[in-house]
Amino acid sequence: MFGALVGGVAMVVVMAGTAHATEFRTDNGYGHAIFLTDGDKLSVCDTRTDGVKVRASIQKWYEATSSWQAIGVNDAPASACDSKVIDVEPDSSLVRIHIWGEIDGNKVAGSDNYSMEFHANP
Repeated sequence: MFGALVGGVAMVVVMAGTAHATEFRTDNGYGHAIFLTDGDKLSVCDTRTDGVKVRASIQKWYEATSSWQAIGVNDAPASACDSKVIDVEPDSSLVRIHIWGEIDGNKVAGSDNYSMEFHANP
């Protein structure tokens, strides 16, 4: 297993036999989000008891429109974590994690953060 920290975004590669999984992580001060490429699992954690709801999405790059579009969203329960499978097809797609905070359905100013871009294949 090895890990690296690049611009506040962590990447960890776990190897077991011939299979491996890559984990990408980003945070925004209210919580963090982790995407595990083997199984396409997005975990979101609320790390503060401040009333801010932590949300994260997996965004996929669409070359035809030259834009990022959310393909799945997950929310963290207050002061806890939740995981959800966000199926990325094809596996070779370029994706990133978007994390933000909300209060009463309104985005908290300055709470947006994005992971580095990566390919979703394990």
